[in-house]
Amino acid sequence: MKIVKISQSNERAKWKDFRRGKITGTSIGSLYAKSRSKDGGFTDKPLDTLWAKVGERLSIAGEDKAPIVRGIRLEDTAVEKACEMLGLDNYVSDALTWQSDENENWLCSPDAYEDVAEPTWAMEIKCLDTKNHLRMIFNGCVDEAYQYQVANYFLVNEKLDRLYFVLYDDRLAIPGLVMKVFVITRDDVIDTIELLRRTRDKAEIQIDNIVKRLLDMAKEMKVVKEAEIVSPPAEGKTKVLKVANAN
Repeated sequence: MKIVKISQSNERAKWKDFRRGKITGTSIGSLYAKSRSKDGGFTDKPLDTLWAKVGERLSIAGEDKAPIVRGIRLEDTAVEKACEMLGLDNYVSDALTWQSDENENWLCSPDAYEDVAEPTWAMEIKCLDTKNHLRMIFNGCVDEAYQYQVANYFLVNEKLDRLYFVLYDDRLAIPGLVMKVFVITRDDVIDTIELLRRTRDKAEIQIDNIVKRLLDMAKEMKVVKEAEIVSPPAEGKTKVLKVANAN
């Protein structure tokens, strides 16, 4: 055994940096053998820890405490670099919202899109934590968790024929891993689009029915016109405060 002379209390930053990418007492529990699958591989929780360690070994900085804030901060840079790489120069990156012509309640918010009246391409930027960024690159496809978000672009914009799904992580020490662009066409997700369309229509019916029922319930409810609130006694007397209902 070797004793590393870095104080956990007095050299906190150096101590944390030394631990990066290593299996520590804090993380070992999530790799416990009982978490292994029957074939000897790792199930979700330990696999997540493994990818966290991969990310730590390949990155040059720690994770931000507020990843959403980081994503917003890096979005413009990611759009600019992705468009440059793809040779796209006619684009809008004002994060405007698209609304479906078919149903006004269905929206999407591209991070960039073709600057024409009817855009045929859009861009979705993901500045994920390093472990998920690397895991998606390694797997070579957009994670299943985003399949409905991806399909929704094509559902909202019937003219859209491709979506650039961009991963961007500037903390990685290897330039080739900083950015990855997945190009998704309408044909790639046509089945999911139709599934979303059916789900959307059913959801709209349910939402409308619930709203109608709640409005009917509101009419049936007895409206209290006046309430009496008794305040603490003042000078030996009980004060009664009359509060009129807004109606």
